[in-house]
Amino acid sequence: MIRAPEPNEAALPREDGLLETGGAWTRVLAVASGKGGVGKTSVAVNLAFSLGGLGKRVCLLDADLGLSNVDVLLGINPVVTLEQVLFEGVPMERAILSVGRNVDVVSGSSGVSRMAELSRNKRTDLVREFHKLINYDYLLVDNSPGISAQVVSMCLACGDVLVIVNPEPSSITDAYALIKVFKENGLHRPPLLVINRSLSHQRSQAVFERIQKTAENHLGVNCRLAGIIPDDPALYRAATRQTPLVEMESASPAAKAFRDLARRLDAAGRDSANLTRPEHFFDQTVIRLQQAPILPPGLAGSGRPPVSGELARRLEALMRRLAANSRLLAQTDPEAARDTEARIEDVRELLDSLAAGPQAATDAGSLAEENAPDRTDTPAPAPAPSLSQPDQKAMVICPDPMWRAILENILEDLGLELCPLSDEAAAIQPPDLLLVRQAPSAGLADLLAAKGDRPTLYLAANHDQAARFAALPAKEPREILTMPVELLDIQGAVCNLLATAASRRRETPHLAQHDHRP
Repeated sequence: MIRAPEPNEAALPREDGLLETGGAWTRVLAVASGKGGVGKTSVAVNLAFSLGGLGKRVCLLDADLGLSNVDVLLGINPVVTLEQVLFEGVPMERAILSVGRNVDVVSGSSGVSRMAELSRNKRTDLVREFHKLINYDYLLVDNSPGISAQVVSMCLACGDVLVIVNPEPSSITDAYALIKVFKENGLHRPPLLVINRSLSHQRSQAVFERIQKTAENHLGVNCRLAGIIPDDPALYRAATRQTPLVEMESASPAAKAFRDLARRLDAAGRDSANLTRPEHFFDQTVIRLQQAPILPPGLAGSGRPPVSGELARRLEALMRRLAANSRLLAQTDPEAARDTEARIEDVRELLDSLAAGPQAATDAGSLAEENAPDRTDTPAPAPAPSLSQPDQKAMVICPDPMWRAILENILEDLGLELCPLSDEAAAIQPPDLLLVRQAPSAGLADLLAAKGDRPTLYLAANHDQAARFAALPAKEPREILTMPVELLDIQGAVCNLLATAASRRRETPHLAQHDHRP
């Protein structure tokens, strides 16, 4: 992995006049996610230990905004953090903590977001400090969840970016939004996608293909699938015991998947195009921060505000106490221990969602509500069959352009022709199906009425929206899916609706009179 510099490479001039130290090269990988709660830090930690198991020297840099999830997952209490290196003149070597064979950690803090404030002289000093990381084969940068100036700057300064995504549509759209912002700020290498908490290989492959198709069609970005990590109960046990899964239960399905991911990444990253210098990564991060990355409306400046240090410390302390209690309970009450493990995961998702901002916190609240013990689950639709009538039409009612693009791609894959909302012909020949992702309102009810009584699939953000959709008058069959759902569930619901409508027409001939097609 480490190669000697090319002739005269160590003395390359720099346009900004800062020191270029030269020396060995490292593969710098960013780990990011469009939202919190997708298991980003768990992937980063287990990937670091898997690479270490291959004999690679790895430094895991915790660049989260003061939430130190790496510390919690590994059960460590660092004395020196990256903030002290950046702003207090502490040498980098004092912040490096050995956590396993070939694996070291540099703990982060909220100070990471203030790198844009560094003076020119201070940057020069810190270039020398980051140069001390040149002996590592890998520098893994665990970013904050969501989209911020810090995340964008750090990710684009790395050689490669791993985007962690779950099969849930909300995670998919957030991952797409993150990739879009990367593209708008100069992304030049294909993002590498890791599908985490996968329930089936087939569904995860469909998730990747959906993101890839949308990114290629709308952004001109070609994504690559780096790996699929199965949803494995052993992950939660390892988190409770504050031990990497690949070390604690090496034979578990997820541990095997992490090792496969490490081998693929290592095999694909041996060319010099994937390598950089740690000091170059740091310098480019600062430059990008000072140039102010282009962010979506509402995220200008430094991005979402970080969680206060006091709140982060209290939540981290709670997670440590829960972990200790679970270890004690495991000896006497395994069921209570499993429940405690679930609560630890709830707290971890809360930490991530708080770091990602108010909207993510709302999403996490909805998710917690939907997973409450007393909820009534709606059986997931069966996998989508092939459509027998390729001339059928569908209309998507959705104000969010990213969601609309994904939903339209699903319908096109099923052979349905899309009707735009402005299509005047729809008044004469109503679509065969409506797919609605929009908050219930009087305007929506009027719009649905104008499009005729068609089979309708509603995607509700929460149980309250689902109840309001259920209250809308409807003659034709309908289905209501409450988030989070998977893409194949949406496909299955569409096919079920069309099949039910066709069956009703066959069984009740007079219903065909409502079909305005010639």
